[in-house]
Amino acid sequence: MTKFYFALRTFRFYILQNLTVALGVAISTAVLSGALIIGDSVTHSLERGTSLRLGSTQIAISGKDRIFTSGLAETLQDDLGFDCTPLLQLPGSASADGGRLRINQVRVNGVDSRFDRIAGTESLYGNLEGNEVVISENMAARLELREGDFFVLRVRKASVFPLNTPFVSADNTTVSLRVKVKSIAGASRLGRFSIKISQTAPYNIFIPLDHLNQAMDLEGRANLILLSGEDAPGEDFIRDALRRSWGPEDAGLHIQNLPGINVLPGINVVELSSERVFIEPAIANLFEETGAEKQYILTYFVNAFRHMAKETPYSFVSTLDGIKNDGIRINNWLARDLGVKKGDSLDMDYFVPGPLRRLEEHSIKLVVEDILAMEGIYADVNLVPDLPGLSDAGNCRDWEAGIPIDLNKIREKDEDYWNRYRGTPKAFISPETAKEIWKNRFGDYTAIRFSGELATEENIARMIRERLDPADLGITTERVREKGFEAARGGVDFSQLFLSLSFFVLVSAIILTLLLFRLNLHVRISQAGTLAAMGYSRKLIRQIYLAEAAFTALIGGIPGIFLAIVFTRGVFYMLETLWSDIVRTSILQISIQPLTLLTGYFISVLISWLGIFLLLK
Repeated sequence: MTKFYFALRTFRFYILQNLTVALGVAISTAVLSGALIIGDSVTHSLERGTSLRLGSTQIAISGKDRIFTSGLAETLQDDLGFDCTPLLQLPGSASADGGRLRINQVRVNGVDSRFDRIAGTESLYGNLEGNEVVISENMAARLELREGDFFVLRVRKASVFPLNTPFVSADNTTVSLRVKVKSIAGASRLGRFSIKISQTAPYNIFIPLDHLNQAMDLEGRANLILLSGEDAPGEDFIRDALRRSWGPEDAGLHIQNLPGINVLPGINVVELSSERVFIEPAIANLFEETGAEKQYILTYFVNAFRHMAKETPYSFVSTLDGIKNDGIRINNWLARDLGVKKGDSLDMDYFVPGPLRRLEEHSIKLVVEDILAMEGIYADVNLVPDLPGLSDAGNCRDWEAGIPIDLNKIREKDEDYWNRYRGTPKAFISPETAKEIWKNRFGDYTAIRFSGELATEENIARMIRERLDPADLGITTERVREKGFEAARGGVDFSQLFLSLSFFVLVSAIILTLLLFRLNLHVRISQAGTLAAMGYSRKLIRQIYLAEAAFTALIGGIPGIFLAIVFTRGVFYMLETLWSDIVRTSILQISIQPLTLLTGYFISVLISWLGIFLLLK
């Protein structure tokens, strides 16, 4: 009779005692395998959550606070050969049932038919018309909405102006819309859409891009472009394509001819201005080495001019080369109003923006260098940037600026000036002085004018396309899908984490196994004595017991695997039902990998057998 056969017969004879040892092995296997299964499941759930919130999105190009043209997506798609989808994404709030139900933070996504490619749907988002919207499941549950219901949506007004831009009103910052629920999107239809790494599902609203643009008083605008496809190109390749596709209109720049502005006949003048009021340094620096003659202009709105006891309220002041730093040139209208002459001094009061949109009033004393006739370049209304609420107002009393205006100070003669000359500057100071007192983080100039043979709209637009890097304007390119999966896999090894959390339970199960085996040996002490009396050596008896322990461990580990699966499924069921309000996510999904089960099984069996081996020693 071989040792193996003898150990097998002994195992069968002492089957009840061995089953108790197998129970300990089963418990340790269940703990070890269960921890590994939960780790795999959490990683799988995070990866699944990334796919559910991104759809087929690979890369996101974001403008942050900058709004570019939605046509940029088409130009970029033609260059790259990858699907490019524009979005206008804005924050908002929603209320239903007369305001009884409310969500203060919702994500409003202006989409078109191209978003269906990312969501993997057919004509869900492309069929939206007018005020129809698609909402996420969690939002429908929170507001108790069904298909066909109406609710009130308030969207933060999109603006081409950066936050806290001087002289831009911050009033009317939201737009209210009454919208109709056409469909409710679950996770499989991109209801959880988000380019930010988060396991909390956002409250999403999808509205036609054209309708949202119309509500924002914009046309053809977006602030996000999604690239989708199987193999996304590299970031450097995308940045190069973005530079080739980027145009002046995407940077919010306007280029126009100003014939007849210059006092010299036959000289063409081209003006570059920004819809953001101030031209950013990254743009102004593009033209430092250009061969065209250029003039940097800064036009500012001042509170008052004061001389002696007289005051002229609210005027525009622009820059002009050739003026001393402490000098000022005023038009004859202002000279008559204040009763000043060449050589007199006057005070100019103005606001400068401080932190937290706090305005600080400053004053500067300047000497009148000359009194100008209102003609030629001194009667140029184009010097004033487009300031909504100011430059487009019908009269002075309709001004809506981002600064406090005392309408009682506005006189009839001021209204007459506005009606005849609009915002034509009443005074000019040196560019150096203007830059020193009015410099701000948004830019140093409100316009750049080019003259000479190279001063054509085509040349200026070409220089912008060739030299402007969108990254210098804050345009970011991010591989959102790759980073999402890296965050799911690389941040924490969840298998090790849950194994560490289960360490003491695992050690307790192994100790229990050893105690049960020791009890088994104590019951069978007479067998060991009989074998020794028959001439069996201590080494041979130990080998028989070790072989029997191997059978026990191998058999005990099998039910442990099934016990681990049942336990893990129970935990995930509790997370999805009773504990759902605590975990606050619905993407958890169990993932059982055969390799993980085998790993847990063999490690548990090996540890139990090694423990028994040390005990027998």
